[in-house]
Amino acid sequence: MDHSELIRLSLRAALIPCAALALLWAARWWRNRLVARRLAAHGVDPYYALLLTDRQDEAVVAAAAELLAAGLVEVDAEGEVRPTAAGRDPGRTPDRRAPALLLDLVRGRHYPVRLGHLVANGRLPVQFQAFALAYTRNLPRWAQARERGAAGCLVTVLYLYYAAVHYGMLLGLLTDLAPYGPDDLPAAGTALGALALLAVLPTVWRRIRPRPDRADRVRAFCADIGAPVAESVGARRRTLLERSLEPADCPHCADAPTWLAPDPFPAAV
Repeated sequence: MDHSELIRLSLRAALIPCAALALLWAARWWRNRLVARRLAAHGVDPYYALLLTDRQDEAVVAAAAELLAAGLVEVDAEGEVRPTAAGRDPGRTPDRRAPALLLDLVRGRHYPVRLGHLVANGRLPVQFQAFALAYTRNLPRWAQARERGAAGCLVTVLYLYYAAVHYGMLLGLLTDLAPYGPDDLPAAGTALGALALLAVLPTVWRRIRPRPDRADRVRAFCADIGAPVAESVGARRRTLLERSLEPADCPHCADAPTWLAPDPFPAAV
């Protein structure tokens, strides 16, 4: 086998799986854009987006801010939240599910409660997780996670078989060329480069993930959705809600001496 034939074989062995991966990546990119457009047209609850992307604290503060803006709860300078007279009315329920769940927990207390306590004792996270699970089940079929089929496993097995065969062929050809002479170096270098390219293809495959789960596409779309902002709350009361989310015994919540750092929010809001 001459050098030119070895070069052609090496390049073909390396470029065929690379071209297949490029086509799969292009198909994945197109599919991701299509799903993103369909999700934007369908609409996704912003609280679900926060919970799906592990931004629970933002969801809690946003839900409390929405209740505060609606006049259903109030927060004092210590970060303790209590329902207002309107908030105790069972007929006054927010339209969105996450604020409604938070209001139910605040109503069930006979004393003011900190948001951080509701999170720490697990009641609010459990309620939010149940809401997120129910919302996921109500998503359109094209946005729900699918069962892993045999197609992805078949493609992987075929690729590994292809790579193994060409590994053996190229290694055999490199052995036949040894000891290398000046004329053999270009062909041997090309074969070694093809072997290196085949060796890194599994890593590229894992990074590209040509067949991602539908849940990955939904999660990527939700990552760009921000927390709902209650415009009428203002920075002052939102700071109090963020203070309420912190544990009561954390060092950041300790009252500093008034001569050192006076409390900027001395009165209940």
